[in-house]
Amino acid sequence: MKESQPFVATMVRNGYIPSVPNHPETGFSRDVLEYYRVLNGRAPRLSIEQYTHALCDMQGVGISTSMMMACNGLIFKLKD
Repeated sequence: MKESQPFVATMVRNGYIPSVPNHPETGFSRDVLEYYRVLNGRAPRLSIEQYTHALCDMQGVGISTSMMMACNGLIFKLKD
């Protein structure tokens, strides 16, 4: 079993989807993902990137490169 798997399992049990499968630094709530799905059904031109920026603006936080890469479906390995 990989070292990060228990952490990832804990995230999922608590309603969060990790951005990457190994050593995630970001997780997305299932409620937020469901809200995006419903919103995208009403406004299909809304991109996941625009949605992510709006969520970060609402929380008063900047968006990180790892968030954007995760949102764009890219899997990458962070250097230690």
